[in-house]
Amino acid sequence: MRSLFLALVAAVLMGCSTTGASPAAPTATGMPETTAAEPTSTPGPTAHSTRLAPTPTPVPTPATKAPIAVTGNTKTGASSSFKLAGGSYEVAWTMTADSAGCVFYLFLATKINGPTVEDVPGAIMPEAQDYSGSTDWTGVPAGTYVLQEDRSGLLNCTGPWSAFLTPQ
Repeated sequence: MRSLFLALVAAVLMGCSTTGASPAAPTATGMPETTAAEPTSTPGPTAHSTRLAPTPTPVPTPATKAPIAVTGNTKTGASSSFKLAGGSYEVAWTMTADSAGCVFYLFLATKINGPTVEDVPGAIMPEAQDYSGSTDWTGVPAGTYVLQEDRSGLLNCTGPWSAFLTPQ
């Protein structure tokens, strides 16, 4: 902004540098002599006026969509129902394995124990400790869902879990 102001001042000063003086006439000393002229007023812009370009309107950056946080019920392993707009999601999950060697498998369904729409690939948890991971889902239809931990087998994990589903 400062450089634009300085350029504007320079342009105005250049336009004013020769106004108000008559042509120089030679003298006996060889030095030009100038005579004062009547001040004149010229309406409108001068030949040296500066035209400023309009400031472009800023383009808003699309807001990032907030992740959806879900937590599994400690008794059923299923989350409360939630809505997805559809599309692609990153699923970041954490869980606590309740025993060494248990199998953790999380799936997205339209209702508890319903057919699988998407899943977090199953894995054997080697130790009874906390784990985390992430997976990407694409082409998820818009709708109301639950996220559920599979607890149907004897070796399935039954510890607490949570997940964040972030629209991509």
